Amino acid sequence: MRTDQDISTKKTYWRAHIGGWRKSGLSQKKYCQRRNIALATFCYWKRKLETQTQDVRFHPLTVPAPSAAPPTESRATGNLILEYNDFRLEICPGFSPSDLKAVICVLEQTR
Repeated sequence: MRTDQDISTKKTYWRAHIGGWRKSGLSQKKYCQRRNIALATFCYWKRKLETQTQDVRFHPLTVPAPSAAPPTESRATGNLILEYNDFRLEICPGFSPSDLKAVICVLEQTR
């Protein structure tokens, strides 16, 4: 019987390998050969984890009340600042929605 911890451990293991493959510059086949990993298993987990990250999730954001402090440079330029837990994201005008989605996916994976 698999437990939630077993599944979480496997996801962590495969996320690390998928990240390692992306940084390596190698083909999937070559990466798996060098690490003695079954290519089919690697592809299964890559597809499974990518599908999960495409799910839309909404996280509540706390917007602090305006302070009496002088405006910072980012406020003066019209950038949007989002703070969530330990993350601070400054979004400049023209920042593409697809890039924002990619950033959020990466932040969720590091949690």
